Amino acid sequence: SRACAYNPLYTSVHSTFEMDSRSCGYVSILSTRHSSGNEQIRANEQNVQDTLFCEVATKGVDTMASSVLNHQTKMLLVSALKSLMKTIKLDRVTISDITKACGVSRRAFYYHFEDIYEAAIWMFEQDLGGVITLSDHQWSINIGELLEYVESNKVICLNAIRSSQGYRIEELFYAKIKGCMASYLLSLCKRSSLEIKNIELISDCYTISMLAIIKSWLDGTISCSREELLSLFEQTIE
Repeated sequence: SRACAYNPLYTSVHSTFEMDSRSCGYVSILSTRHSSGNEQIRANEQNVQDTLFCEVATKGVDTMASSVLNHQTKMLLVSALKSLMKTIKLDRVTISDITKACGVSRRAFYYHFEDIYEAAIWMFEQDLGGVITLSDHQWSINIGELLEYVESNKVICLNAIRSSQGYRIEELFYAKIKGCMASYLLSLCKRSSLEIKNIELISDCYTISMLAIIKSWLDGTISCSREELLSLFEQTIE
């Protein structure tokens, strides 16, 4: 790995994390671009790249660089998965499909994810993390943004829910919606007769109903606009 830093093959390197020479001098290459069309050279470069991915992550040479690199590698993988899910059923997507699409090896994939479904769950966690927050008074804004997200990613969401592991995806959406509703209901306890002991049950009731309605809306069983659906939720809960 030390020698690769002086290899002429790596004279055109983009996005490089260089470690302190006192820490074994590991160099981790996120993305390489060469004009050569030699497939063997590219294969060798990929092997070195994948080895360094794992070395930086497991040896803790530089914690921050390792964390950034790991996150970026995972993002490459799930971005490829998301693109594939637009045209291929999740159950039929293979790890080879993903790794070929983003230029990362199977070894790197298995370092980060146990299987394709775990990668899909992580993908949705990243997406929903920026959509739903546990704000006391903004539940309708959060749910509105959730509806906008699933509408914009309709094919991908339906693909995931209809897969053999769809229940795992639903559990993630369930937890996000319930967290939002529980936060709102908890705030009501401070200014109404609602008792804290009932929040769990009431949150479950709202969440089960909302998730079922959203699924029916996505597959076309319920026909209405996103704005109309949100208005229905607001009238029911408020």
